[in-house]
Amino acid sequence: MIKLVAIDLDGTLVNSDLKISDEDIESIKKCRQKGIIVSIVTGRTIRSVGEITDMLDLKGLHLASSGSAIIDEKLKIHKILKIPVGTIKKIVLRSREWDRAIVAHTLDGFLKYDKYSPSLEYIAENKKLFKKVKNILASDILTNSLQMTVLTDEDDEFNQYLKEIIGDTVKIRRAGPYFLNILNQKAGKL
Repeated sequence: MIKLVAIDLDGTLVNSDLKISDEDIESIKKCRQKGIIVSIVTGRTIRSVGEITDMLDLKGLHLASSGSAIIDEKLKIHKILKIPVGTIKKIVLRSREWDRAIVAHTLDGFLKYDKYSPSLEYIAENKKLFKKVKNILASDILTNSLQMTVLTDEDDEFNQYLKEIIGDTVKIRRAGPYFLNILNQKAGKL
């Protein structure tokens, strides 16, 4: 008997038009009626997960920021796995040296950045979640980052460079052709 259905968002539940089909909404409703727990498991931010759980009236625990945060439907945090501050500093400083934009997923559920890149448009499922800041190395961002995303193409040699300098301290994952996600070693969606 199935007790839990864990669903990724982008490319799974949410289509390329950033919509959830009526069929999927109905399937989720049927699962809930049978007592099956439906949980969101995504690389999106805490606030973005909250928008989906509200819309679908999902209860229970969900994973945000690639498994760096376990939250409930009220966005109460049950577990967090932050990136070490020293590692964040390295990521940001090296990204600046290579002129790469970077985004921080923070505990408040926002995507914070200090350098604009056109690639931001590809991760803007909700532009209200983006916050431009003066300095991504500000202490409130450094101490509350769950995931860092470097906006870099798949074939960019910066990917390998970054893996060489920080790969033993964090998980590094490609997220489509434009992004490199960096998270705590113990975090993940699986």
